[in-house]
Order: sequence, then C-alpha cells, then structure tokens
Amino acid sequence: MKLKYLGWALPVLVGLVAWGAIAHLGGGSRALALAELQVENLTCGSCIKKIRKALGEVKGTENVEVDLTSGRVKAEFEPEKTDPDTLARALSEAGYPAVVKQVFSPADYLDLHRETGRLAATHVGRIGDRLISVEDFERELGRMRDLSATASGGDENGLRREVWLMIQQRETLLGEAERLKVLVQDGEVDARMNEMRQGMPEFDALVAERFGGEQDFLRQLKEELTIRRLLDEQEPSGKGDEGLRHARLNEWYRQLVARTTVEVFDPALRSALLSGGGSCCP
Repeated sequence: MKLKYLGWALPVLVGLVAWGAIAHLGGGSRALALAELQVENLTCGSCIKKIRKALGEVKGTENVEVDLTSGRVKAEFEPEKTDPDTLARALSEAGYPAVVKQVFSPADYLDLHRETGRLAATHVGRIGDRLISVEDFERELGRMRDLSATASGGDENGLRREVWLMIQQRETLLGEAERLKVLVQDGEVDARMNEMRQGMPEFDALVAERFGGEQDFLRQLKEELTIRRLLDEQEPSGKGDEGLRHARLNEWYRQLVARTTVEVFDPALRSALLSGGGSCCP
C-alpha cells in the first residue's frame, strides 16, 4: 500500500484471528487473560509465523494476533500456566525484542470481548477512538469498485484490504490532527472546491456520481486539506531536500501508528487482512 499523501510504501499486514475470552475444552471452560506487547523487528508475513511459533511453544498460550504496522502482538493466555513477562521473554529470545504494554485480567478481557461483540453488529473496526461503521466501510468499498473494475485484480479480499488500509491511514492522521487542533476553515474548503470546479467542466456531475452530493464531497475535501496541513506542520514542504522530508515524515508516521490502537471486528475483513502480504524474511 502506498500512502496517499506522500507516496510512501508501507509494509502492512495484519494477522488476525477470532478471539474468545472463554475457551471451551470438553465439558468445562477456562478463563483467558490478554497480553499486549510492543515488538521490534516485525517486517513481513514470515515474522507472523515466527511470532506464533515462539509463543506457541509457551505452555498456556492461546490465540495470537500480530499487527506489523504498529508492531503490536496480542496473545491470549491462561494465567495459571504463564504470564506476560514470560511471553515477552520468549519473543525476545526468538529475535523479536518485546515489552509488555498492557494486560487484561480474565474478567476485564471478558468485558472487552462482550463490548467488541456488541460493536461488531454495526461497526467493522476501531482506529484509536474512532469507530468505523459498516455503512461507511461499504460505501468506500463501493466507490473503490466503481473507480476501477480491475482494482486488486477483481479480488474481493484485495479490495477489502485496500479500503481498510486506506481508512486506517486516514483515520490515524485525522485523529492526530484532532489532538493537535489542526484547523481548516470552511472558507478554505469552498475556495478549493471552486478552483476544482473551474478546472473541471464535468465537476458537478462527477461529484454527484462518486460522492452522492456536494455535502459528502465537501466533508471529504476538508479531511484531505486537514491531513495535508497536519503533514505540512510536521515537516513544511518546499524547504530543503524532499527526500529527507519524506524520510522524517515516514518515521513520524511510524511512531504515530505504533501508539494508535487498531481493532478489527468484522470476520470478513479479518479474513481479507490475513490473506494479504508476502515474505521478506530468510
């Protein structure tokens, strides 16, 4: 995936599994806790396999989720058999230095699981504190199909993955813009739209076709301008070497992603994300 705003290439692959705070074995059940770890050296799909293998060798470890973008690993575990520090040590010994970031007790994890189930009825996921509704996701997915009938080779999983990563990038940046109080005035948005209208004879027809109306277009245009202003405030454009600017922004964005929590609720989207990516590890 290339970042829309700078043309960066990000190695993005999320390994996601279905979670269950209560695991059933035979006629009984056991309560599971959840550990979230920050892990270094995650670069590709092969890393996911190695992470799962390392944690799979720790007795009491259950489902494992790996997010290459943020460098986070989440693992279910039985508190009676292991603990978060043991999981972090296993990853570090496997060549992936890890530190424990957050731990949910069995009771807290069960509450989290119930909340996720409730949200999944109307939302595909959450990026930071920004919930992504099923309706918004399907609208973006429809636009992607309309823009290119051959996008991602007609692969539905590829389309879903591309749309989610696009949304994840946008919402991560908008969340940071909101935190930093980056402001774009409505007059600036109107002026930019008028510039586009003057340079594009079929502007109004295209807006109606692709956005369903001017208001939706203005909303997205304001988001675009807000993100561009955010990036320019981080590293002003037109000053010095653009390659160095991109490198600095890339590092800033990497750190921003690392501290932004991402959750995927929708099973079809989980499957699409899991099916993507390649390998760069030996």
